[in-house]
Amino acid sequence: MKPKCSCRSKASKKEWMTGEAYYGELKEGMLIYVDVTTSVWLEKNGDQVFTKIAKLCQFEVVVGVNGRVWIKAKELEDTVVIYNLMKVLEKNGF
Repeated sequence: MKPKCSCRSKASKKEWMTGEAYYGELKEGMLIYVDVTTSVWLEKNGDQVFTKIAKLCQFEVVVGVNGRVWIKAKELEDTVVIYNLMKVLEKNGF
């Protein structure tokens, strides 16, 4: 079974499958897996967490409701810190 990807943006109602919106390829970075509960929480409440992280480093993040989180920070060390934070959130709750 081939995986399917579906993207949506909080900022836009346009769908990428119809060609109305374009989402670029996620290059480099790190793909991690968290439980679905954590990814759904991050999709709804992640702005609070990511705003605080943004004060410390430059990064990009994409959260999938399927438990996949893609992280790309300017520095490798920052990517590892964000990875560890995601795992702490997953293990200890939010």
